[in-house]
Amino acid sequence: MEFSLQQVLLLSICAALVGAHKTGLNGAGALSIPISIAIFGAKSSTGVLLPILIMADIFAVAHYVKYTNWSCIVKLVPGSVIGVMSAVLLGQYIDDNTFKKLIATAIIVCLLFLVVQKKHKHLLVTLKKSKTFAGFIGVLGGFASMIGNAAGGIYSTYFISMELNKNMFIGTTAITFFLLNLFKLPFHIFVWKTITLNTFLIDLCTIPGILIGGFLGVKIVKLIPDKYYRGFIIVMTIISAIILLYR
Repeated sequence: MEFSLQQVLLLSICAALVGAHKTGLNGAGALSIPISIAIFGAKSSTGVLLPILIMADIFAVAHYVKYTNWSCIVKLVPGSVIGVMSAVLLGQYIDDNTFKKLIATAIIVCLLFLVVQKKHKHLLVTLKKSKTFAGFIGVLGGFASMIGNAAGGIYSTYFISMELNKNMFIGTTAITFFLLNLFKLPFHIFVWKTITLNTFLIDLCTIPGILIGGFLGVKIVKLIPDKYYRGFIIVMTIISAIILLYR
């Protein structure tokens, strides 16, 4: 795959958005998905973005790992593994247009969860104790992550239901996606073949964008009061979903 200067610049913008997303500006990363799809196509873009996501994960983990809620992560692991594996198998038989529809469907499901949580707050108590809910979120999130790196809203919905504070939310999200993205990596390289030496070298060129986005994310999140952060996450998820759905 050959890259033009314009593609590299656009990819660097995606990297900055991902960096900001990983350090607390949830939703910003989803803005990179339609840009990358426009440049590389739906399926190929998932592989091109993955190393960028992992590099940004490392930045976020280094900054927020001390705030991680490991019990939340452990509950998601079995379902997430099933979701990723299901997507790996399905992804070998579907075209780019179907990929776009699946990504859009994942985002719609995210929005439905947010609506249900907002109107039926009593469900939060039940959901916090439900292994079935954690398993369902894991399967859906793993699938959406493998299909289109579009699981941010899904996992955010779960962590919101756990009522984590701002820093705990960011740290737990960072570790979750770092582990998930590492798990996805060999499938992109050896099964889908969406990551090559060429795409990886181009991804390395976006490191400055990741660092700039990550730095800005840390600074901006500090300005958001903890009591308003949940509402901020919901709004950012809705905005990013609309952009993905109407691209």
